[in-house]
Amino acid sequence: MERLRRVDGELALYAVNHLPVEFAAVLPEIRKSSTASLYWTLRKQYGVEVASSSRMLEAVAASPSLARHLVVPRRFPLVYVESVTRDAAAKPIDCYRSWLRTDRLRIAVETDTWSSLAGRVVNHSVVGVPQDDRSPLA
Repeated sequence: MERLRRVDGELALYAVNHLPVEFAAVLPEIRKSSTASLYWTLRKQYGVEVASSSRMLEAVAASPSLARHLVVPRRFPLVYVESVTRDAAAKPIDCYRSWLRTDRLRIAVETDTWSSLAGRVVNHSVVGVPQDDRSPLA
């Protein structure tokens, strides 16, 4: 499924979602509304609960086709996101790629401490923070 998404009426991202075939029936529901939530629709139609996801973010320059989709100049700076979302049984329910216009959408990443299946506790720590005028730590 390919979608152009808007934030406050402004074109902000282009997304390509890949779903397992058993969820194909959600597509007509999603197409009915430009604001439909994929995960809410999966929950409503299939009882699927999102339990976890992994995401990779990368700075990229807009290719000619992405520039056309997102109405930006070629080589415009974008954030590329790859994600796999899983249910409580760790089964993938959505794999997506998206390209975001950071002039219209900010990205927030939060991490926390969690217990692994083996009972170990994993902690995240900050090694270094770049300092600039936009940094709240400056």
